[in-house]
Amino acid sequence: MTETCSTSTRYKMDVAVVTCRKDLHLLAVMLKSFSVFSKIDGILLIFCDDADFESIKHMDLPPGSRLISKQSIVGDQEDDFRVQMYIKLQLCYHSDADYIWSIDSDYLLIADLHSEDFFQGGRPIWQYRCWDNEPSLRWRSGTGQFLGFDPSFQFMDRPIYVLDRAVLEHLNAEHDLWKILTAEVPPSEYMIYGAFAHRFHQDAHCWWKPADDESSVVYSVNQRPPSYCIVDPDIELRDAGCSKYCVFWSHWDLAESKMLDFYSKALRRSGESAPANIDFYPCITLAELTECGFLSIGYQYPDNWLHPSVKFRLLEAERGYLCLSIYAADLSKVSRCVVSVGASVDSHLIQKGANLIRIPLNEIGPSRVQLVFEGCRYVTDGSFDYWRQVSVQWAGAYVSSS
Repeated sequence: MTETCSTSTRYKMDVAVVTCRKDLHLLAVMLKSFSVFSKIDGILLIFCDDADFESIKHMDLPPGSRLISKQSIVGDQEDDFRVQMYIKLQLCYHSDADYIWSIDSDYLLIADLHSEDFFQGGRPIWQYRCWDNEPSLRWRSGTGQFLGFDPSFQFMDRPIYVLDRAVLEHLNAEHDLWKILTAEVPPSEYMIYGAFAHRFHQDAHCWWKPADDESSVVYSVNQRPPSYCIVDPDIELRDAGCSKYCVFWSHWDLAESKMLDFYSKALRRSGESAPANIDFYPCITLAELTECGFLSIGYQYPDNWLHPSVKFRLLEAERGYLCLSIYAADLSKVSRCVVSVGASVDSHLIQKGANLIRIPLNEIGPSRVQLVFEGCRYVTDGSFDYWRQVSVQWAGAYVSSS
């Protein structure tokens, strides 16, 4: 879509990201790219859990950023997915800007990005499409039940979500958004906003119905129409064309490494001198590690498969050995695990069946730890690629005195 706004036009626009513990490693990359490429005048609002304030303070925060506690808004809630939806539709109470660009931890800026890049004819762009593909239908029923009418279109075709504060205020006045947290059939926050704005505030947005292959300010790396489930390990920055930011899928095993790769290449392309490395290791307690493995910091799936690379910082410093138990299935392609503890590097052969990796705790202290499982490769099961049966499974952790 061709932007016709004058580059001298300035819109009062803040940016908001709602994050969670398991996405902090992606947030660190996003913030780095935001600090380099964002030319948006407004402030960045970061909504996070109380327990993650300290970790985020060590990231590359843009000047004027504000950390806001999710618990201060919704209290303690188990379903963080719904919490994030609720907070995004409450942004009008946390920003006095006319517009708020709502983003996630898996966004990556790859070129200079201005507020006017989101506007056409003085109004923020909002994309839509007909209900012509199955993946989007999962949100139709819940959104319709919440709003009291069936949405005319699908309003999440492209992740260009600039919210009008006046529309948000009207939405909050007309609907009890708390129902998002309790609805039997979950809605979508952007479907709710798009359908509400399209029906009651037609003039608030420039409504755009793009073709599937039509380029725009954003490039969706994984969730591109019409399938919204493209996972290509060979994807490159050049595939993003002239887009100014990319959106990844946080559940993709390669999301972090691809974000780092895109970011490094975007820096070189732009001539920026900022370092490309992201020195962030999610913190985890010994109790969390022994109870749940790496699930809470995003390197493990609910079925216990591990990502090919795991990074963490153990909060406690104890004597003895941290024993990590992993299981390699018969079809596993993992040949070894390279363990880096600070500047120390050790290599462990991985055999089929149970394996035990012992790390001296007195060497860890506050140091960074990285596990790299060599030999992982992709297999395809139709629409998605997985590490399934070619990686290793988490089996547990314990501390041994010897």
